[in-house]
Amino acid sequence: MSKQLEPHGIKLGLRSDDWDIRRMHVVPTNLPVSHIPCREPWSKLSETQKHFVHHFARASWSGSRICARQISEESPDILRLLMLLLSSTEVSDLKRRCHVARVTPEEWDFFIAYAICFLTNMGNYLAFGDMKIVPGIPEHQLEVIVGVCPLQDERKRRLLDLWEKTRKRIYSLSPGETLMTTVPNHVTLRAGLKS
Repeated sequence: MSKQLEPHGIKLGLRSDDWDIRRMHVVPTNLPVSHIPCREPWSKLSETQKHFVHHFARASWSGSRICARQISEESPDILRLLMLLLSSTEVSDLKRRCHVARVTPEEWDFFIAYAICFLTNMGNYLAFGDMKIVPGIPEHQLEVIVGVCPLQDERKRRLLDLWEKTRKRIYSLSPGETLMTTVPNHVTLRAGLKS
């Protein structure tokens, strides 16, 4: 009989045999994040160069949704979910709201690590290794973060709809989903077009 595991004191509701599989896919919280100083290089650009960089960045961001779609069916919706969450208010305000709602600092770190890793890879599979990534924060606590997000009206409804649409796929490690090369009817263009 498998025992319940509480890695790092977090109750994930997993049996030990489940955790052995899941821990390979959980994004660690000790990811290096670097500040890239841009103010000085930006100030040295001509107005024409600034316009070029601006429009190049906008085109890159617009194209990011195409990249997400090539990773997995759920990646574009997870991208929209994360962007709504993280652009709803200052990250420090969202973190404060989460603290009040009893999301632990470690759970917050797992959420941020997942968001960073997802955005870096533009999907829920690693760009190198093609392994699926899942958040270390329990699903019910990620739902708390979605719930405390200060969006209003239509944007809040869109956020909640995206959460309901993606929540199971975010955490799913069903056979055939753990590696991109085993996804049925490959979604990624690296492996071939979905038929």
